[in-house]
Amino acid sequence: MNILMLRPQIELGGVSAHIKLLASGLRETGQQVSVAASGGEWMPALESAGIAVFTFPLHPSTPLNLARSIVRLSHFVRVNQIDLLHSHHRFTSIVGRMVQRLTGVPLITTVHEFKIDELLVIPGGGLRLRDRGDFAVRTKTSLARRLT
Repeated sequence: MNILMLRPQIELGGVSAHIKLLASGLRETGQQVSVAASGGEWMPALESAGIAVFTFPLHPSTPLNLARSIVRLSHFVRVNQIDLLHSHHRFTSIVGRMVQRLTGVPLITTVHEFKIDELLVIPGGGLRLRDRGDFAVRTKTSLARRLT
């Protein structure tokens, strides 16, 4: 399976460590895993672990970057025969959902944090949390009641 993980930036912290651990574990089972992000100080750590990292305009979360990312990622997904999208952020979940609709590739969202207004926020609008893809994974028990 060819999996593309989505995150705006790969910065030092728990989510990036989670992505590295998950991608490394999936690679050990024979899956092909890569990461799409706009950059970040921890990208070399992923690359040194053998995880391919591709740069897309996923940060900052602006309408222009939303449109650019949808177009570029849709093309990337088709050309590279991606089988599964896995988002790790609100903005990349919105992008991933649109790419899913254009390509038919399934989307999984891991919810690492929660916004009080229950919206996946973009300037001028948003998507309800319930529109986050085919499947949502929570990393904290406290998020469970918000996702059901």
